[in-house]
Amino acid sequence: MMRDPEFGPVRIRAFGTYVVRVVEPAKFIAQIVGTNGVFKTGDVDEQLRSQVTSRFVDAVAESKIPVLDLAANYDEVGGQIRSKMAAEFSEWGIELTQFVIESIALPMSLISTCPRVSFAVYCAFSVSGTFSRSRGASAL
Repeated sequence: MMRDPEFGPVRIRAFGTYVVRVVEPAKFIAQIVGTNGVFKTGDVDEQLRSQVTSRFVDAVAESKIPVLDLAANYDEVGGQIRSKMAAEFSEWGIELTQFVIESIALPMSLISTCPRVSFAVYCAFSVSGTFSRSRGASAL
């Protein structure tokens, strides 16, 4: 959830990719696994994903970028997240080698209630192009 100056509270969904590399195996095992005798990659992935999600929310809120301008600022927001995550991941013995925001999706309720921006929002926020452009264009 983010607070937009024009639309108020807006729930957004973000999609992206991150790549990590274990640079200090002993530290990684001690910090991530801890006293658990058994761990699975899914458990580690869940923990890392939770941390990335939390930092994404912080970065978007701190950036104060309006929701309609987020698509033009993926690199800026991604850079803020990378810098925050690099320090935290280093404490765990891992390195964040890549972080990419692929898309940020707005709720349909926002798009449908704002016909003047519907088509622009659809185009700006869809990387895959699988949305219905005709619906957005007809709202203009």
